Amino acid sequence: MDSKVPCIAVYTSEPVTLVDCTLVGAGDLIKTGGGVDLTVRNCRGYGLTPTVDNRTRGRFLDAYQAKQLTVEHNYMEHTAGMVVNRWSGNGSAKQTLTVRYNQGLNCDGRYRNGGKETRSFVQLNTVQQLAGIDISYNEFRNEPNESAVEDNINFYNSSGTAQSPIKVHDNYVEGAYPYPATELSFHGTGLTTDGDGSTPTTTAAYIEAYQNQFVSTCNAAMNIAAGHHIRFYNNRMVTDGLLPDGTKLKATYAATAVFNYYKKDAATFNNNSISNNTIGYVKWGYNSPYKDRQDLSAGNCATCTETTHLPNPITPDMEQSEWSRWEQKLQQEKVTVGVLRAASSGGGTVLPVTLARFEAKYADARLLATWTTAQEINSSYFEVQQSATGLEFSSAGKVRAAGNSTGARTYFLALPVSAERVYLRLKMVDSDSSTRYSEVISCQSSAGNATIRASEHTLYSLTGEQLWRRPASEDGPDLRSVRPGIYVLRTRQTDGTQVSKKILIQ
Repeated sequence: MDSKVPCIAVYTSEPVTLVDCTLVGAGDLIKTGGGVDLTVRNCRGYGLTPTVDNRTRGRFLDAYQAKQLTVEHNYMEHTAGMVVNRWSGNGSAKQTLTVRYNQGLNCDGRYRNGGKETRSFVQLNTVQQLAGIDISYNEFRNEPNESAVEDNINFYNSSGTAQSPIKVHDNYVEGAYPYPATELSFHGTGLTTDGDGSTPTTTAAYIEAYQNQFVSTCNAAMNIAAGHHIRFYNNRMVTDGLLPDGTKLKATYAATAVFNYYKKDAATFNNNSISNNTIGYVKWGYNSPYKDRQDLSAGNCATCTETTHLPNPITPDMEQSEWSRWEQKLQQEKVTVGVLRAASSGGGTVLPVTLARFEAKYADARLLATWTTAQEINSSYFEVQQSATGLEFSSAGKVRAAGNSTGARTYFLALPVSAERVYLRLKMVDSDSSTRYSEVISCQSSAGNATIRASEHTLYSLTGEQLWRRPASEDGPDLRSVRPGIYVLRTRQTDGTQVSKKILIQ
């Protein structure tokens, strides 16, 4: 609970693996000394409100002079992201940096007493001339007024090598907002190369960023502000210039730029290019290339070539389609981001059941639950569970599963009507008795019969203090990290309604 105390501190050069951890704290969740050989896999991290003024929430990982770091398949929420500060490894396959398959929400550099510091989802600070760096297939989202991020990905005086440039690819980053989100100016981005290094070996260098998606980023999506031999290509940058309530963002500027921010000599700033990117970036009142747009920064994009400009208007639906594109990519490439829910080897996982759809509706005075699987491997049965509150569930019926299937299969279960509104979830059980749950949905018998889903859970103390707020997950609210006691859990539905219930955690 102390901002000055990390959950885990690693001060040994012996190999350390943190796996299946749930870390909750006001300070750094993982902090290391020099020379560490650390792997962090399948862990969840949640940042708490700072316990002192003028201090941000802790980082998920703060690594100093590491020798080897592998950070994969983790989830982090309301932390101050990850920083890798300097390096002691040699860049070989066993002494390099890998950050992949992670998922996060709200990089939060806010103080509890107002104000903030610059924080990033991933920042490399003076990690120089290191081969083999890979930052890929990460998904990170920031919400307006719930985050305070600067550059989501920042390379400060950090570099790969000519033979092995830093690879930043196939990441999805959404949101880079000022705090509050309606401020007039902002310097944050999706990705920026940065730093005041005055020589070719001390500045940012040898970085390739490709096949990334940067959505709804204020100020910019991708900037080259320092360094040499940096290439951004085949990325997508889409910003509609709006907050979720339709308010116009005031702090957008241009999607991308190449500019010598630190005014270094030609030996230190050279050979940088931005090419073959797809861009639709709203800057109200500008006209590049269309009304209310600035896809390329005026006067700072001489080496920005072969840009595909999306047609006007750039809308919230276009931003949403970027999310759909990302999900389709993960499905097509059989990649899972975030914490794995099934045992795996290597970088991916095979789930017993791939659930494509789960819904319910009233028909002829019956409540009919329907679900479709895209794939089944050794599945045993499905159990539809119901609840009057959305918190405590009981079995409403079981259906035998196909067992093994590579094609789409649809199942039905008729349920008795027990209340005007009922909450449902699907329990999926495979042949070794392991289970997963679907998202929680809600169905009401009134006109419209709309299927309503849980969208967000908020946990309060009995004194009314908000302890955390998280998007609803397919497994329901994860309360394992909460200390024993009595709390109030509030569930917000997609139709705007809320259900609150007092719960006891033992």
